[in-house]
Amino acid sequence: MDRAPERTIVAVSRLAHRVLDGDIVLPEYRPGFVWSVQQALHLLDPVHRNYPIGGLSLWQSTERLAGESKVANLDVQPPREGYPVDCIIDGRQRLAGIIGALHGGSGRWNTGYDLEADVFLELAEEQPPAHIVPMKSISSPDLLFSQVAALRADQETGTGTRRRSRPHARTAVRPGPSSDLDSLYGTQTFTPKSCAMPTRPDA
Repeated sequence: MDRAPERTIVAVSRLAHRVLDGDIVLPEYRPGFVWSVQQALHLLDPVHRNYPIGGLSLWQSTERLAGESKVANLDVQPPREGYPVDCIIDGRQRLAGIIGALHGGSGRWNTGYDLEADVFLELAEEQPPAHIVPMKSISSPDLLFSQVAALRADQETGTGTRRRSRPHARTAVRPGPSSDLDSLYGTQTFTPKSCAMPTRPDA
């Protein structure tokens, strides 16, 4: 009997790292990645303000599935042999765009955060002004967002109150017909092993 989907809240930065580490597999895009950098940057505004940004559908499997080796010009590690991976069923364009905008890959994904204007933007130069932080220089987007949230709280209240920001997306792991996976990953042998998402809300 099929299990009901498990829904949880997971930090966007955690999802991004899991994709780059090979724990979440993104299918190769057909016909290709269609999101613009500006679309991804617009999505980061609610992310860094700690608002939900919709759901992702994942399906866990131990099968080896064909996925992207690069996302937003960033290298993706191959899945570990024999370990379960979460396969993106829905939301892959959105997640790939967030990865590019958060981690500031090369080429068109040279992105930054303007501390004065409180906006994300594309960078036209390698050495931007001091008030613009290149995202590729940030080891932890969560840390940047939490510091910005604390600064914003200080400015709004004047009390010095600190609050921690947890950028997140609502994700759902749901079972479905194997034909859905066939069209995304090009395999006829996919069998779901579990519907459990191996992440914690505070991960």
